[in-house]
Amino acid sequence: MVQADALAYVPRTRSPFQSQAGETQADFLNRQLGRLALGPCRAGPERLLSCDFAGFALSSAFQPILDARNRTTYAHEALLRARDGVEQAVSPVEIFERISGAEDGRRLDRAARLIHVANFYAQTEPQSRLFLNVHGRHIEKRDVAHGEFFAAALAGQGLSASAITIEILESSIEDFDALGSAVESYKAFGFRVAIDDFGARHSNFDRVWRLNPDYVKIDRGLVVEAATNARARRVLPKIIEIVHDLDARVVCEGIEQEIHEQVAIDSGADFLQGYLYGRPNAAV
Repeated sequence: MVQADALAYVPRTRSPFQSQAGETQADFLNRQLGRLALGPCRAGPERLLSCDFAGFALSSAFQPILDARNRTTYAHEALLRARDGVEQAVSPVEIFERISGAEDGRRLDRAARLIHVANFYAQTEPQSRLFLNVHGRHIEKRDVAHGEFFAAALAGQGLSASAITIEILESSIEDFDALGSAVESYKAFGFRVAIDDFGARHSNFDRVWRLNPDYVKIDRGLVVEAATNARARRVLPKIIEIVHDLDARVVCEGIEQEIHEQVAIDSGADFLQGYLYGRPNAAV
């Protein structure tokens, strides 16, 4: 279980997790993460949290998403960071591969989101926008009301689900009916939904049309290719136009050079994300 004394620290700014009942961010994590049977949480660099799970120390990194019109920060995407017992970095993909069993996978997925929320809103305002990834293994679970647990945790701290975008790699999910039900459920609880890495693997417009997401994130490979390939540069604006016709907004990922930025803007992207604007970092 989470150890309360490991959470005794003062955030860099006043935490919006303080409720009318006086519950602090530490209390929040002790109560919510404790339900997921995690190990202790502790304050690390920048006074942000790292929590133990199945031999890993889980923490957060955040990457900005910019408004293409004025290059101001629109939102941040949270990314899972982890280290093993000998302090070696472990990728999120490897962590989920090492976790066996559907229930442990669900706990890991939920724990990561709660840690991200705690670390993000300790540094920002309650209305700040945050994109959070949900693992496909969790999406395909049919015995849960997707978003219910998370929405309740947010509401208990005065945070709105509408500030959170659930990011889904739809091309990795074979069971479309389960995917559709999950998306519908998340939206019913007030969350926004983003389809990630569109243009990679088996992504198609039929799925986007049927899922009706709020955002579509264009895979970085399409943007990079369009920077050097004239045919790809002609195609990318058409892809973005179709996404707009489906009432979704477009985030172009993988913006690492100014030419990538120019291609994305010229193609009609709404938002931009990539190393040109900042690498993932624990501090927002």
